[in-house]
Amino acid sequence: MYKRDELKQLKTDFWNGFADYCNTIPRLAQRKQKFMLYNTRLKGTELKFDVQRHEVAVVLEINHTDYERRIELFEHFKACRLLFEEAFEAMEVVYEPFYRLETGKDVCRIYIRLSEEMDFHRREDWQKFYTFMARNMMRLERIFNQAKQALE
Repeated sequence: MYKRDELKQLKTDFWNGFADYCNTIPRLAQRKQKFMLYNTRLKGTELKFDVQRHEVAVVLEINHTDYERRIELFEHFKACRLLFEEAFEAMEVVYEPFYRLETGKDVCRIYIRLSEEMDFHRREDWQKFYTFMARNMMRLERIFNQAKQALE
């Protein structure tokens, strides 16, 4: 088991390694900001990476403070199901209208995850995390932008 400082360093090394990995991808290397993440320009929506010990997910999180608006946005993105299915092919897209964060806050989430024989604590597995994260976040951004245009 890792001590608190060791785990903090492991996480720092992981994210620095991911930044280095992204710089090897021509499409990302030329961008100042690699991914839009919190800068979606649609209030109450964020794109996130959710890295757990044995799985990783790319997430469209709808966390608007107004419950009605949150559900409205979720239903809009859920209606774009075909975009998600085409982009993520054989992967399962999970639609969760009621997801509770560790902080206790309720949000809506649409995500794609990878959970296979891998462990965040093993540095040799990080390549699997990085490949999944970069490839699928680019897809999620593209879907998000297409679906967002339909809202405007």
